[in-house]
Amino acid sequence: MPVPVGYRNVAWLRPYEAVAAVDCYKHCRDVPIRHEGKVLGWARYYDSASPEARKYRANVRIERAHPTGARLVCWVRPHEAKAVIGGASMKRDMPVEDSRGRHAGLVQYFPPTSPAAVRFRSVTRLLRLSGGGDDRDSVPTAPPSPVRETTDRATLEDTLSQAMARAYDRGEEVPDEPEGDTRDRRALEAAFHEAMVRSYERARDEANYHAALFLRLLTEKGGLATARQLLHNPGF
Repeated sequence: MPVPVGYRNVAWLRPYEAVAAVDCYKHCRDVPIRHEGKVLGWARYYDSASPEARKYRANVRIERAHPTGARLVCWVRPHEAKAVIGGASMKRDMPVEDSRGRHAGLVQYFPPTSPAAVRFRSVTRLLRLSGGGDDRDSVPTAPPSPVRETTDRATLEDTLSQAMARAYDRGEEVPDEPEGDTRDRRALEAAFHEAMVRSYERARDEANYHAALFLRLLTEKGGLATARQLLHNPGF
């Protein structure tokens, strides 16, 4: 797979590996990588003062289990892991920003049935700016985000009603949206997705409740589709 100009390939980092990396950073300890009830690898934590963390400018090393021993996937930074989760959840390419809000890379999204996703067994590929994370020469322009803030109340309410009509599958005809309304709907869906993620994090941090299935649905389907599935299947 060709790499876009200005970037270099890091790894085909899988969404559930990125989830383990985020937990690894949060708890500052090794975290098993779980998927479909199996442990498929480890997110290994290295203290910031360690030679490895200094060398790779990251605290977490992702390993995949293999019959011949653990295989290194990559060293991943917290903002990169979150971008991988976001890209998989939103099913689109996701720009990576560092802790200072600077463009630092790109997560590419590939549909599950695409040749690339099948070949590498991942729907997401992590890229960094070529020349290293702090080299700002020849930096490509960050991909524009399709999400913009909506401030007009009437427009926001109208967009919400159309989104709800789709979410509940009421069967009513929803007219085609102008481009601006489409962006507003995407903004609402993105905000709703972020709220769903925060609800998972709050339950995990405040009640020590790890809703693994809920998180998997968020990662694979996104917030709106997850809410739709849960509403249609209360006993799920």
